[in-house]
Amino acid sequence: MMRQISGIETRVQADPLKIPFDDAAFDLVTTVCVYHHVPPPARRTLTKEIVRVLKPGGIFCIVEHNPRNPVTRLIVSRTPVDADAILLDATESRSLTRKAGLLPLEQAYFLYFPQALYRYLGWMEGMLAKVPMGGQYALFSRRS
Repeated sequence: MMRQISGIETRVQADPLKIPFDDAAFDLVTTVCVYHHVPPPARRTLTKEIVRVLKPGGIFCIVEHNPRNPVTRLIVSRTPVDADAILLDATESRSLTRKAGLLPLEQAYFLYFPQALYRYLGWMEGMLAKVPMGGQYALFSRRS
């Protein structure tokens, strides 16, 4: 069902594993901190659904909390909205995308420093992007 809210087209996603758009509708699909709320047995279904709505050559970007970072785990454990969270690491994300037929392109870790230190140390983020200890990671994959 499509709606207009303040002049913005929105769609209701009645089924969390069925994206309410046509096949091959998008050049880019992103999920930002979504997968850790999806039960692990349903993650493959969601990824296949994302592939369905991607155009050939389209890009999927998944951004998730990094469970290898102890501060991230602490924050997630104390955040009410994350009460149901089951974190997934970048290896699981790569596996999900590959099994759904996507080609992983690039992966980067980020959020290494708390806000108070970022203004002094933020320049180091790019140098640390391959070190799997950042608070979050992004994985970019392409549909063939």
